[in-house]
Amino acid sequence: MVAARKAVESAEGFLRNVYANQALQDLRIEEIERAEDNSQWLVTLSFLQKLDVEDDSLNSLAKSAFGPSGLDRVYKLLRVTADGNVQSMRIGPLQ
Repeated sequence: MVAARKAVESAEGFLRNVYANQALQDLRIEEIERAEDNSQWLVTLSFLQKLDVEDDSLNSLAKSAFGPSGLDRVYKLLRVTADGNVQSMRIGPLQ
């Protein structure tokens, strides 16, 4: 089993590769834990992403909900195998 730090590095590298055409603003490690069977790491990362809102009325609503920056925090849950490879990426916790 790779160390937690290596699992986070693998998850971050995978995320940066998937979103290569976007800047990942304010990338954060939110959670890291071993799966129940200890076979993999579950790593939750988050970053800020520009809202995809075109309608002006919705845009003002979005700004009031998410702040004037028009950015939303996106959470991704990545499963990292014992050898350090990312197995999957899912939408992370919606809190």
